[in-house]
Amino acid sequence: MNKRSRIVHLFHDDKFIDTTIELFESLHPQQFEYIVVVDNHDHKLKYVRSRLVRPVVLEDSKDYEQFSGQLSEQADAIFFHSLDPRKRKILRKVSSNVLKVWFVWGFDLYQDWPHLNSKLFLKETQNFLNSTKTLKEKAIDRLKHSLTAYRSFVFMSRFKRQLGEVYPFKVLNDAYGDFYEDARAADIVVPVVPTEMKLIHKIGIAPTYAPFTYGSLEQWLDVDERISSDNILVGNSSSAANNHADVFLKLSQLDLEDRKVIVPLSYGDTKAYRDFVLRSGEKYLGDRFHPLTEFMPLDDYTRLIGTCGTAIFNNVRQQGVGNIVSMGYMGAKVFLNSRSPVYRYYKNIGLELFTVKALTQSAIDEQLSTSQSDNNRMILTKEYSIENVQDKIKILLETVDDKIVRSI
Repeated sequence: MNKRSRIVHLFHDDKFIDTTIELFESLHPQQFEYIVVVDNHDHKLKYVRSRLVRPVVLEDSKDYEQFSGQLSEQADAIFFHSLDPRKRKILRKVSSNVLKVWFVWGFDLYQDWPHLNSKLFLKETQNFLNSTKTLKEKAIDRLKHSLTAYRSFVFMSRFKRQLGEVYPFKVLNDAYGDFYEDARAADIVVPVVPTEMKLIHKIGIAPTYAPFTYGSLEQWLDVDERISSDNILVGNSSSAANNHADVFLKLSQLDLEDRKVIVPLSYGDTKAYRDFVLRSGEKYLGDRFHPLTEFMPLDDYTRLIGTCGTAIFNNVRQQGVGNIVSMGYMGAKVFLNSRSPVYRYYKNIGLELFTVKALTQSAIDEQLSTSQSDNNRMILTKEYSIENVQDKIKILLETVDDKIVRSI
């Protein structure tokens, strides 16, 4: 990496941060600044333990102005690890001379981009979400989620000064405006899987692509770990995008025998949604339903999911990739939603995967053959070994340096 490039990582308090810092430091020790943004002085970091992290408290607009000004003077590039509301405020205020790199986490694309958000939920899950909304909210959702609405926004945004904030333009601007401008500010985009770039381009922007992975197989699990039982894992969190109830309904129609259905729910969306998942699990699965409502240390969690010979991720969006990779590597039979960019990418590179639509009695009773399991392990090793993940970082940093040099 060019030593002249001054790169600042902006994080929020999350479980992926320590492994990310470990990866960058393994290549270029003490050449980066790592900042976790928090909104008050009482905030105690829950997940981040790295001593290299500097917490920065941003409570009001003055704090954001001052901090963004400092970044504009001190950084050549800023790595925005997701575009949550706090980081988006910073993105808007940082000088245009600073290179901006957007690491897409999922929520900052699929949930913040209404046209994508409308396609994430299946019947059972969508029915619950609709039940929590007023008639007015449903009407606004129908308007802003439509393709016509997005095209109207793009067209009318050209005449914003003349139109002002007239209805329905205000509704469209509230739904699309800030995100559209923030996404356009990114010089480089780093998706979790390359197939997400197609969605990025649909926003109407054309940033440069760069690769990165939030961890390696060696960081996630014991590389000798193998599936030890035939339990079933459903989803990775209490996010509604997992479409839990739709999976539970399908499983309720099968003979699960004495299998446990393990469902991680320790983080994610609202309490109301988590409660819905708990009710649905008990309704459809009875005593086979085993929710995980408390956060577990990584080693304990890996041992638990290692008892699952079947793993089901019913996400239409990119989500839970660490779980998918770990389960596939350990030899589980993995079922994904066929509409997911993750499914498309992994099928393209040769993984033996199955679709949630193909979730039948024989499908859960017949485990992968030795050759299928070995093939998956070989492919995932090539993709996510520590050496390969480090190579991705080298490409990322070369891309950043090249952009910086060209802008001088």
